[in-house]
Amino acid sequence: MKKQLVLLSISTIFLCCSSAKNVVSPINHYLDTIVNDSKNKIIILDKKIPNKRTLGIFKGNYMFSTKTNKYEREGRLSPLYNKKDWEHMSKKYSFDTIAKYWEAKDFKIKKAIVIANYNKFLKGELYKDFNNNDYPIYSFSEPIPYKNNKYVLFTVLQSSASFGSEFSEFVIIMENKSNKWIIIDKVWEN
Repeated sequence: MKKQLVLLSISTIFLCCSSAKNVVSPINHYLDTIVNDSKNKIIILDKKIPNKRTLGIFKGNYMFSTKTNKYEREGRLSPLYNKKDWEHMSKKYSFDTIAKYWEAKDFKIKKAIVIANYNKFLKGELYKDFNNNDYPIYSFSEPIPYKNNKYVLFTVLQSSASFGSEFSEFVIIMENKSNKWIIIDKVWEN
């Protein structure tokens, strides 16, 4: 009985660790497409973008139109967007309000990645830590499964470590084909 309990505990730990690596796999594939050389340094902000943000960008902004007297969606809607699927995903992932953080061990390209403080980025102080070098800065949400795990969505915030840099924020949609994550759409924040 004791041996079975020990084996069960070890297998549970193993499964948890391997599933954690699989969760970040789409982001590692995304990084492979943007980091040409593992000698080039990139900065990843430590605080994860909340899932609620990913859901909001993917759904789109709704603004009141004085022309039609109703709320209408602004911007481009992904062809993969389906209200019923989005609502199912939203019920599961939008209420997670606990702040989560990335660590260097989460990413495959170890030498290229520096984890930096999110609050310093918000205050515009991060450039001091990197001597105003123009290193690219990224922040990611956790990937969210969509349409019965056929796709994953995650938010990317992109900027640079030079003083006064602007940032862009968008959702990447990927599909797993032959054990490799492929980008199939990108939805920009309006």
